[in-house]
Amino acid sequence: MSHKVHIIFLFLAVTFLGCNPNKTIVNSSKTKIQSKSENSLISLLIQATTEKIIGNLAEADSLFKKCIAIAPKNAVSHYEISGIRLQ
Repeated sequence: MSHKVHIIFLFLAVTFLGCNPNKTIVNSSKTKIQSKSENSLISLLIQATTEKIIGNLAEADSLFKKCIAIAPKNAVSHYEISGIRLQ
């Protein structure tokens, strides 16, 4: 009988400790919007990097500025623009 009590107590402890009362429900429409902006940011970063590699620095600079408009704290865009301006 004692063995069954221990198993039940362990099951209840795991069940209640596994629940997180601080979870919040995220609005799925916000998640979709963030995904679209992330996708456009990634696409612009790829285009800008491609333009930089093939030597179109003015076009690359313009595309990296668009990336900064989407994500102002994006370190990659700022770094790449600084590299373009040093050339």
